[in-house]
Amino acid sequence: MSPGSSTESYPAFACIGLRENPGKNLNQTIPLWSGRTDKTSYKSFYKTSTASTPISSSPWRWSQEGSLPFLDIHIHRKADGTLGHGIYRKLTHTDLYLNALSLHHPSQKKSVLTSSLHRAIVISDINNLPAEMDHLCRTLQQNNYSRRDINKALKLATTRRKTIDLHSKQESTRKAFIPFCGSVSHKISRTLQKLNIKTIHKPQRKIRSHLRQVKDSQGLRTPGIYKIPCECSEVYIGQTGRTIEDRIKEHKRNLRLYYPEKSAVAQHSIEKEHKILFDHTKVINKSSHYWERTIKEAI
Repeated sequence: MSPGSSTESYPAFACIGLRENPGKNLNQTIPLWSGRTDKTSYKSFYKTSTASTPISSSPWRWSQEGSLPFLDIHIHRKADGTLGHGIYRKLTHTDLYLNALSLHHPSQKKSVLTSSLHRAIVISDINNLPAEMDHLCRTLQQNNYSRRDINKALKLATTRRKTIDLHSKQESTRKAFIPFCGSVSHKISRTLQKLNIKTIHKPQRKIRSHLRQVKDSQGLRTPGIYKIPCECSEVYIGQTGRTIEDRIKEHKRNLRLYYPEKSAVAQHSIEKEHKILFDHTKVINKSSHYWERTIKEAI
């Protein structure tokens, strides 16, 4: 689709795209629209893109107010028929960001400012940008960011970054990950920097991470390490990447069909004529990572 030269045109936005394969479902393609096009071309594109998609499930439907929310972009129809675009927020959005008074590294707080301001500049058009910037400034100040920090981040977001010559600056390949503890972490970082070691600060654990999550117990329906007791007081310890429940069923099946070569539990029961207490199986540790399960099982 080539750009048109009509006076009535539609601005470019990243939430509409053409299907390369007409027989392919529209929901399985990546939407993309490039450049400006006239009204006739846009209607032709709209008709093509919704041809195989039922109108009830079509993502291109406009509301009665002439707006279309898509991901974090809010597209609306102006009075002159052209399209405008700005930031879309759900009604449940709380405007809560990483608080400036929290114990996090300054670079993490700085990224909150620059990323939110850069997002507003990139997505909002010239008409929606002033209102969006005012909203962001009020919101960031409510999260205890100073006006001075906001202005510095705004200047950084609107300034094009200089290209760094990779040959002129040699980046350290050694990194140290340490929790951020205020001024002590800065002193450690400066000391390691003299040794050509880059320091990456991690936020400390929150109270939430120390509290147990209020969820229903999964029981044996989880991967991990388990133990099966026998009536002779011996236990079998194993690990599986599937659910422990499925692995127990395999042990029972191998025991029932007399396959000692496929299960150490079945082998012990058949050779010793002992009863395996499958009902007393317990989960030692939950883990979906193979090497973590292997190491913990050996320990």
